[in-house]
Amino acid sequence: MKKTFVISIILLMLASQSGCSNSKNTDTIDNISGNTEENKITFESEQNDMINAMESNNFSAQLPSDYGFISTIDLTKDSDADRIMYEIYIEKATHTMNDILMTFHLDPKMLHKLDTSNVFQTNIHTEEKINLGPGSKMNGVKLSRELILDTKKIDREMLKIYKAMYVKISYSNGETRVSDYFKVEAVSSTKIEEYLDKLVIDK
Repeated sequence: MKKTFVISIILLMLASQSGCSNSKNTDTIDNISGNTEENKITFESEQNDMINAMESNNFSAQLPSDYGFISTIDLTKDSDADRIMYEIYIEKATHTMNDILMTFHLDPKMLHKLDTSNVFQTNIHTEEKINLGPGSKMNGVKLSRELILDTKKIDREMLKIYKAMYVKISYSNGETRVSDYFKVEAVSSTKIEEYLDKLVIDK
């Protein structure tokens, strides 16, 4: 039986496709690397940062050009519940990306459409540092989360907002810490689209 949500951070040896360009926030390594207790990045601080960025509309509509990015949505079924799975994947880094932090947040209204206490995900608790770059043995890394679907809460409003994902990818490039903030509409599978559409039509 699966837990209410599943965190997957999987280092992959395979390559896929994607690309584009967006604005960046940078800071010196000393100011953001967590060298002191005050500056340490936590699950809560990362979640607050995403909320503040959404409230400030600090997300680009363009994808980064320094690496490929893919976002997908799928349906998973188990004996205890049906779940919607969100996944982001970065690959083909054109330069060194060290200590990669991946984070995403769904549309805040999705909190009332799913059986969950939050619609946020990050790999902040990963013990092993994730590094990508030209010549790296690992071509890509992904972050995913599964959330329980509540059929009573699925409605037409959800169909309009469930694909929206607010994404933050941050990493060190040697001298600075780079943070890319961008908003995407994830690619949904036929399975999840038909599942949601049927529930809305039947109501």
